[in-house]
Amino acid sequence: MKKVRKLILKIEIRWKNSLLRKNLKLRNEIKRLDKILTETKKQNHYLLDQKNLDEIKIRELKLEVDKHWKK
Repeated sequence: MKKVRKLILKIEIRWKNSLLRKNLKLRNEIKRLDKILTETKKQNHYLLDQKNLDEIKIRELKLEVDKHWKK
């Protein structure tokens, strides 16, 4: 029994220190960061689109005001 338990502990330690485990962990981290990046890009595009729409509205309003002042 002791030998089996000892062997299991050794295997666990090897697994915890293994490069494979570390690689899997890093891959998951990369996937997580990639999702965050994608979401951030979407939000940035939305904000830029919204800013452009606001600028267009401001220009339209300015033109309207200019028309009324010229009359």
